[in-house]
Amino acid sequence: LVAYVWFLPWGPHLGDALKDTIQSLLGTTAPDVTIFAMLTFFAISHSGLAGLRPYAEEIVGARAWRVVFAVVSLPLALSCISYFVNHCHEGTQLWDLTTVPGLHTACWMTNFISFF
Repeated sequence: LVAYVWFLPWGPHLGDALKDTIQSLLGTTAPDVTIFAMLTFFAISHSGLAGLRPYAEEIVGARAWRVVFAVVSLPLALSCISYFVNHCHEGTQLWDLTTVPGLHTACWMTNFISFF
């Protein structure tokens, strides 16, 4: 249901509507500004709902609150991730560490160790 409503081609494209609304409020379509605003909106929504949890669970119950939390958080996270993936190579490159010897291996080893 979330996939249909949010991003599937035959759905109403609410993810596009979110992006378009954020870009119109900011007055720019720059990818760096857009992703920053989308992540800020996600963070405020996610943290705000998490902060309301103790109060909301008393009113609607723990299971219902988890559903409300997921219905808000998952589509917003999906929008942020998909926008980032689609625009990750646009804009100004802040650094290029591809020529640093051993960095790729160090990152993989750090990632591997983090799972233990």
